[in-house]
Amino acid sequence: MTPTLALAGALLCGVVSGAIRAWRDVLVLRRLERLMTGCTPRQRAEVARTIAATLQRPGHPQLPSVARKVDEIDR
Repeated sequence: MTPTLALAGALLCGVVSGAIRAWRDVLVLRRLERLMTGCTPRQRAEVARTIAATLQRPGHPQLPSVARKVDEIDR
């Protein structure tokens, strides 16, 4: 196997795995959108807060508080 062929295979594998991951993410977001159709703004904010908490990693800034915006909408 030539180095060029090995590099092409590695790049193709990376592109395909990235495309599969992106497609899976789109499907998950579409399902979440369907599940949240009948939710109140407060319930949507709770879901957003839960998702944001799972995405937090050490060293990254915190996302703005969603609950504060929902409280403003409720008024």
